[in-house]
Order: sequence, then C-alpha cells, then structure tokens
Amino acid sequence: MKHVGLDVHQVNTTVVWVDDQTGEVSRARDLPTAAVPEHLAGVGEVLRVVMESGLHSKFLARQLLSCGFEVWVLDARKVAAQMAAYKTGKTDKLDARALAKMSFENAIHKMRVWVADEHTEELRALTRTREKLVEQTTALRNEWRSQLAAFGLICPANDVLSAKAERWLAEHLERLPQWGQFCLQRLHESLLALREQIKLLDREIERHAAADPACQKVRSLPGCGALLAVTIVAELGDVARFASLARTCSYAGLTPTVRKSAERTYIGPIARRGNPHLRRALILLAQHFAWQKDLGETSLKKLYYRTLHKHGPNAAKVALARGLCRVIVAMRRADQAFAPPQAQAA
Repeated sequence: MKHVGLDVHQVNTTVVWVDDQTGEVSRARDLPTAAVPEHLAGVGEVLRVVMESGLHSKFLARQLLSCGFEVWVLDARKVAAQMAAYKTGKTDKLDARALAKMSFENAIHKMRVWVADEHTEELRALTRTREKLVEQTTALRNEWRSQLAAFGLICPANDVLSAKAERWLAEHLERLPQWGQFCLQRLHESLLALREQIKLLDREIERHAAADPACQKVRSLPGCGALLAVTIVAELGDVARFASLARTCSYAGLTPTVRKSAERTYIGPIARRGNPHLRRALILLAQHFAWQKDLGETSLKKLYYRTLHKHGPNAAKVALARGLCRVIVAMRRADQAFAPPQAQAA
C-alpha cells in the first residue's frame, strides 16, 4: 500500500509515493495533470492520495475520487506550517515528497478539508457568479454618478436604470460635452447588459431552489428566498462533516474573537475567518428573519431582542445569524422543514 503525494499545477503535477510497509520513497515524476489518474492506476495498491488545497486541486481530486482512490485535500496554510520539518528547500519534488511522508506518518488528520461534489460546485458557481456581477453593477453605478458629479449634476433617482433616471438624464444630457455623453451611454449599456445576465442567473437559481430538497427545507425559514437558500446549501455542503453545531458557526466566521491571558478575558467582534459567502448569506437571512412580525415568541426572536437591547443592532443580527446557522444544520440533519422553536418559560 502506498501513500501518494501530489504537487498539483494546471499543466504538470509532481508525483511521489511512500511504501506503507517498507518506507521506500519513489523517485519524483513530473506528469501532465490530466494523466495522473491513469498513472496512479499502474503504481499498485494506493492507500491514500494527498494534495494541498489550491485552484487546480478541486478538479483533480474529484477525478481521483471517481476512480475509487481515497483522496485527502489538505489546508495549504496548515501544511506550510509543517513543511519545514520535512524538507530544506522549495521545489515541486520536495513538496510532493513531504506530502507523501506526512501521510505515511499520519501527521495530516487535522489538516483535511472537504472536497465539494459536482452538484455543490454547480450551485456555488451560480451564486458566486451572480455575486461578482452584482459587485460589477455597483461599481458601474458609482462610476455613472461620479461622472455626472464631475459636471455638477446629481441624479435624484435611487436606481440609475429606472424610468425616472432615464427621464432625468434625457433632460440634462445635452448640457454635457460630446465625450461625456458618450461615456455615460457606454456605462448605461453595460449596466443594462449586466442586469440581463443577472436575470438569467436568477432564473437558473430559482430552478435549482425548486428542484433541490435541501434548498426547499432551508427556504421554509421565514424571510428566506431562493437565492439565500441556494447560497446557504451550496456553501454549507455536506453538514455531516461538522462535528458540532458550534463548528458550523466557526466555519461561517460568526464566532467572536477571544483573547485570554491570566485573569483577563477579552471577547471581541466576529473572527471573519470562515466562508465569507456563507457568512454574508446568514447575516442577510437574519436581517430578513428579524423583520418577521409573527415570530415574536420564538427563542430566536427572543435572542435577537435581548442582544439588541444589550449590544445594539449589529451584534443582534450576528447573534441571530448564529442561531439560524444552528437551526439550518439541525434541519438538514433531521431532513425536516422549519418549525419555530418556542421560547422556554422563565
């Protein structure tokens, strides 16, 4: 049985294996990344394939999993902290050999990261692409207003693509020089094109939300629409990978920072080290959930109002987002829709 270490790149990948019985280390081989599965099929019995997380690791990991290999993708930051004990230089061959030796010595169990399946990757691609297009739309809207401000004009409409904004611009466009009119028209056309692309993505996201049972369960939460449901399901992935509900909140980056020394303990704002897409979706869901007027007697709303009066609105939304994160994981594990948890009597 062999422990295989891979240093993965887009074009070529370096392969090194260590024999589990004899400790023999193979010669490093540079192969085309596409040929790695076929090569591993011919090296004998493979106990484990190990690679660092990276841009090109996901696809290769899914390929090897489909071929029946046990694949471990390791957190690159945690691996880097341990690499100094296994090598003295920085080359692809040394990296691959170090990964194989770390697997051989069972020194990787706290470094493993989850590899998303193809369906989860599809949902993530849809929601993250939409998020990027919305960011581009915001940047173009700001640039549109900035160019108007350079000519002393301020559009009174909140939405630059609304009929009110178009009527206002038609009245004031002749006051601008020819080059100013040209630039504003190009920005406007780009905004229209982006809006159409976002609409196409919204339709596809809505289709997945209607067909995916997990999305339907999450969507049963008050204030949760199709986009938030798909985002949360995609970014959480397989909830069985979390050892506890607290680990889920930590993965979302919703847990507070804690610094303790001797008798002094400081509890600060949220860590923001986890999944930013999941954290954003949960905060938005908490905001929508807090607006629901028919949930005042639930434990979640009690938590929200208690934190609101003590620490303010931002801390209250974060506390509610943590509570909703735990509820969603419990719903997914039990395969049940949302049932409002009632507040316990004092």
